[in-house]
Amino acid sequence: MNTSRLSVGDALSSSWRTFKSRPLIFVKAEILLVVIALAFSIVTGALDVGGRIADTKGMAGVAIILALASSVITLLSIYVSIVMNNMGVIKFYLTAHDFVGSVKLRDLWAPHPFWNYVGTAVLLTIIVFVGLLLLVVPGVIASLMFFAAPYLVMERHLSPIEALKESARMTRGNRWNIFLLGLAIVGINILGALALLVGLLVTVPLSFLACAHAYRTLAGGAHGTRAV
Repeated sequence: MNTSRLSVGDALSSSWRTFKSRPLIFVKAEILLVVIALAFSIVTGALDVGGRIADTKGMAGVAIILALASSVITLLSIYVSIVMNNMGVIKFYLTAHDFVGSVKLRDLWAPHPFWNYVGTAVLLTIIVFVGLLLLVVPGVIASLMFFAAPYLVMERHLSPIEALKESARMTRGNRWNIFLLGLAIVGINILGALALLVGLLVTVPLSFLACAHAYRTLAGGAHGTRAV
C-alpha cells in the first residue's frame, strides 16, 4: 500500500504557490492551446464550406480534393490535440511542479510515447465507461484507481497494462482524497467560468498543477527542486 498521504489543502496551496511564481507562462500555455484548437476548427470549417459550395456548383473534383484536405486536417488536429492537450499538458505541469523556473512552452510538445499513451487512454476510457454503466459507482472508483496511469506512461514510459497496475497500487489508501481533490477542482473551475471565463486562465492551470502535486505525492515525492 502507498504510505504517502495526499492532502487536498496541500495540493491546492502548492498549485497556487507555483502559479503565482510565473503566472504568465501558465496563461500563455492555456491561450496557445486554445488558439491552436480554434485554428484547426476554422481551417476544417472553411474546407467543409468550400467543399459544399464546390459540390453545388458541379465542381466534383474540387469538392473531393477539399473533402480529402478536410479529413487530413482533422486527423492532424486529433494528433496535435493528443500530443499537446494531453501528453504535453502532463509533461508541462510536471516540469512546472518540480522546477517552475525551467518550464517552457515547448514542453507542451511531447509526442513520446504516443502509442502507449493512446493505448492507456483507450483502456481507461473503456474501463470507466463500463463501470459507469454498472450503476455509476464502479466507474467513479475506476477513475480514481487509475488516476496516475497517464502520468506513469509519460514519465516512466510504462505499457498500458503496467501503468494501470502501478496506478492501482499507488492510489490505494488515497482514493477518497483524490475524489475530494476532484470536487475541489470542479469547484474552482466553476468559479473561474463565472468570472466571465477569464478566470479559467487561472483556475485551469491551478487544476493541472494540483493534479501534478497529487501524482508526485502518490509517487513518493517530487523530483528535482521547486525553487524558482
